[in-house]
Order: sequence, then structure tokens, then C-alpha cells
Amino acid sequence: MPHPEGIVPSNASIVSTGLGIRYIGEHAYALSGEFAASSTDEVTSLSFTSGSGYITARFIFYGYVHPTDPATGLTGSCKINFNDITVGILTVDTLSEGTPVFTDLIIPPDTLVSVLLKPASQAASLDGFVTMTGRVYGAD
Repeated sequence: MPHPEGIVPSNASIVSTGLGIRYIGEHAYALSGEFAASSTDEVTSLSFTSGSGYITARFIFYGYVHPTDPATGLTGSCKINFNDITVGILTVDTLSEGTPVFTDLIIPPDTLVSVLLKPASQAASLDGFVTMTGRVYGAD
């Protein structure tokens, strides 16, 4: 039986990055993948519309890091928007050994979620990451 786009059967084993959200049973996740700090402009790392249920979500911003040199880092921010309204901003400084930061939010049904990453300075060798994981309640 085919599954609607973004819906992953509960017995599937799939990992993918991208702007969208994935559902596995009563759980949801979104993995941004790598976003290079090649400019100081904001870049959209996640963008999706939630489904019919609400999600108790955790957003984690890992900051900007070098893939092979853990001593190299950069200050960066992660802005979380619901329907173009900013509902949270996370900042981490991986240069001074900052750890990932997170926030827990309730995502209402049928909500446009966008997450924007912004490095404090240009450093194309450093990558920023964000993830969202959550539990879905009340979905059709």
C-alpha cells in the first residue's frame, strides 16, 4: 500500500536529511543535514507543514563545527518560526566548546515550521546542523 508523502511505515528503516518532516508511527523527525557557513546570510535549514495532529517537539541546534577538527568552531544562531512568527532563537558558540542547545515546543496542527541558521561570520569549512524530534498526538 503506498504511503502519503513524508509518512514512513513503522517497520521502515530510513534516514534522510532535507527540509521536510518524516513520520514514523506516532513520532516525527526532521534532520537538516549540513549547512556551510559560506556567508553570514540566514539559510533555511528546515521547512515543513505539520500534519493534522500536534507535536511535542525538541529542536536541537548543534552550532557550526568543522567535520574533522573539533577545536575549530563559530558562533551561530538558529531561529524557529511558526507561520512566519518567530517562536524561538537558539545560539551556540562552538569556538569556546559550546554544546548543542535545545528547546521544547508544541507544534500545532497544520503549522508552517521554518528553521533558519545564521553564522556570526563566514567560514565555509564549518557546517551548521539542526534536528527536530517529537511525538505526535491526535493525528487523523
